[in-house]
Amino acid sequence: MSRQIKINPSILCANHGNLNEEITHITEAGADYIKTSTGLAGGGATPHDIMLFAANIGPGVKIKASGGIRTIEDARTFINLGASRVGSSQIVRGL
Repeated sequence: MSRQIKINPSILCANHGNLNEEITHITEAGADYIKTSTGLAGGGATPHDIMLFAANIGPGVKIKASGGIRTIEDARTFINLGASRVGSSQIVRGL
Protein backbone atom coordinates (compact mmCIF):
# COMPACT_ATOMS: atom_id res chain seq x y z
CA MET A 1 0.00 0.00 0.00
CA SER A 2 1.44 3.37 -0.96
CA ARG A 3 0.93 6.45 1.16
CA GLN A 4 0.64 10.01 0.01
CA ILE A 5 2.37 12.84 1.80
CA LYS A 6 0.42 16.10 2.18
CA ILE A 7 2.21 19.11 3.58
CA ASN A 8 0.49 22.23 4.88
CA PRO A 9 2.88 25.21 4.79
CA SER A 10 2.51 28.13 7.14
CA ILE A 11 -0.16 29.70 4.93
CA LEU A 12 -0.99 32.33 7.51
CA CYS A 13 2.54 33.78 7.63
CA ALA A 14 2.54 37.46 6.82
CA ASN A 15 5.68 37.39 4.68
CA HIS A 16 4.95 35.61 1.39
CA GLY A 17 8.67 35.58 0.61
CA ASN A 18 9.04 32.93 3.31
CA LEU A 19 6.04 31.06 1.94
CA ASN A 20 7.67 30.89 -1.51
CA GLU A 21 10.71 29.32 0.17
CA GLU A 22 8.51 26.80 2.00
CA ILE A 23 6.83 25.83 -1.28
CA THR A 24 10.25 25.14 -2.82
CA HIS A 25 11.21 22.97 0.17
CA ILE A 26 7.95 21.02 -0.11
CA THR A 27 8.80 20.16 -3.72
CA GLU A 28 12.36 19.17 -2.77
CA ALA A 29 11.07 16.98 0.07
CA GLY A 30 9.11 14.84 -2.38
CA ALA A 31 5.62 15.68 -1.15
CA ASP A 32 2.67 14.42 -3.18
CA TYR A 33 0.44 17.35 -2.19
CA ILE A 34 0.72 20.87 -0.89
CA LYS A 35 -2.39 21.79 1.10
CA THR A 36 -3.93 25.05 2.21
CA SER A 37 -5.02 25.49 5.79
CA THR A 38 -7.99 23.55 7.07
CA GLY A 39 -9.90 26.64 8.14
CA LEU A 40 -10.15 25.38 11.72
CA ALA A 41 -7.91 28.19 12.93
CA GLY A 42 -9.75 30.78 10.87
CA GLY A 43 -9.05 31.74 7.31
CA GLY A 44 -8.93 28.88 4.85
CA ALA A 45 -8.10 28.61 1.18
CA THR A 46 -7.99 31.77 -0.91
CA PRO A 47 -7.60 32.13 -4.67
CA HIS A 48 -4.33 33.95 -3.99
CA ASP A 49 -2.97 30.93 -2.07
CA ILE A 50 -3.76 28.55 -4.92
CA MET A 51 -2.25 30.89 -7.52
CA LEU A 52 0.89 31.22 -5.38
CA PHE A 53 1.16 27.45 -4.98
CA ALA A 54 0.59 26.82 -8.69
CA ALA A 55 3.23 29.37 -9.69
CA ASN A 56 5.89 27.96 -7.36
CA ILE A 57 5.31 24.24 -6.85
CA GLY A 58 7.41 21.74 -8.72
CA PRO A 59 6.24 19.14 -11.20
CA GLY A 60 4.38 16.17 -9.79
CA VAL A 61 3.19 17.96 -6.65
CA LYS A 62 -0.58 18.38 -6.53
CA ILE A 63 -2.52 21.12 -4.77
CA LYS A 64 -5.35 20.52 -2.30
CA ALA A 65 -7.53 23.50 -1.42
CA SER A 66 -9.38 23.20 1.86
CA GLY A 67 -10.94 25.43 4.46
CA GLY A 68 -13.66 27.98 3.79
CA ILE A 69 -14.90 26.38 0.56
CA ARG A 70 -18.67 26.56 0.89
CA THR A 71 -20.16 26.34 -2.60
CA ILE A 72 -19.75 24.41 -5.83
CA GLU A 73 -18.73 27.72 -7.44
CA ASP A 74 -15.94 28.13 -4.85
CA ALA A 75 -14.73 24.61 -5.65
CA ARG A 76 -14.75 25.30 -9.40
CA THR A 77 -12.74 28.48 -8.86
CA PHE A 78 -10.03 26.61 -6.95
CA ILE A 79 -9.91 23.79 -9.51
CA ASN A 80 -9.63 26.29 -12.36
CA LEU A 81 -6.72 27.98 -10.54
CA GLY A 82 -4.81 24.70 -10.26
CA ALA A 83 -6.12 22.69 -7.31
CA SER A 84 -6.25 18.93 -7.93
CA ARG A 85 -8.46 18.28 -4.90
CA VAL A 86 -10.91 20.30 -2.86
CA GLY A 87 -11.75 19.51 0.74
CA SER A 88 -15.04 20.90 1.92
CA SER A 89 -17.54 19.48 4.37
CA GLN A 90 -19.65 22.62 3.82
CA ILE A 91 -20.54 21.70 0.24
CA VAL A 92 -21.74 18.25 1.33
CA ARG A 93 -23.95 19.78 4.02
CA GLY A 94 -25.50 22.10 1.44
CA LEU A 95 -26.55 19.32 -0.96
